[in-house]
Amino acid sequence: MNRWIAPGVVPDHPTYVAHVQEALAAPGDPTDQENTGKAQPDGKSTATTGTPENTKDSSSANQEDAPGILSEKWAEIREKKQELARKEEELRQLEKTLNEKLAQEKKIQDSIRKMLDEADVLKDKQIKHLIDVYSNMKAKQAALVLESLEEDIAVKILSGMRGRKAGEILSYVSPKKAALLSERLTDLRIPFAD
Repeated sequence: MNRWIAPGVVPDHPTYVAHVQEALAAPGDPTDQENTGKAQPDGKSTATTGTPENTKDSSSANQEDAPGILSEKWAEIREKKQELARKEEELRQLEKTLNEKLAQEKKIQDSIRKMLDEADVLKDKQIKHLIDVYSNMKAKQAALVLESLEEDIAVKILSGMRGRKAGEILSYVSPKKAALLSERLTDLRIPFAD
């Protein structure tokens, strides 16, 4: 290893010799390792692939790219957030429309139910009126009219009458029709057991 000799220093001088020995004994002699690229005693290579400026340039390039990537990611997140907000608003509008339609449907159902109830009341009033009419008729005459009526109506009229009057009328009805009406009256008054 060639070392330069400082001016005014004699190679045989004891301080010079001590400095040289120290330099040779030191494992990390920076001049030898930079120039030769030899491995250090710990096994790591001293050769570098680039100067600190090169590594600084590449890391600064990465740092310059990072803000661009981050801004793109933030833009994507913002866009997705806006899309979610739009979809939430659409869902709110659909929910509102659906609730309005359900309310309208409920009103219609209530109206229909009310009309059916009124029709039942009216029908019951008409049946009661017919019961009064047939109860005040002569039995033979009432029997002739009952035979021509639908079974359901005839059964309702007979079921509303007193037993004696209904029996009197049925005595003038044909035996086959009287049996059928009597059977229906029994079914109407006594529910079947399960």
